[in-house]
Amino acid sequence: MRTVFPQSTEEEKRLFTLLQKAYVDARYKKSYIITKEKLEYLAGRVKVLGALIEKLCKAQIEAF
Repeated sequence: MRTVFPQSTEEEKRLFTLLQKAYVDARYKKSYIITKEKLEYLAGRVKVLGALIEKLCKAQIEAF
């Protein structure tokens, strides 16, 4: 199965940790900063996650 947020390298692990931290910090800390490149990477991964969730949900609904 394809991994949505791969963590096979230190950079991938760091980016996933950044996403977890950003979930709270971006909403509550005015000083929160993220580079355009990191944001684009994470946004791409979130799109993959959304597509996977949609696929799985449709399959489950069809199973009913």
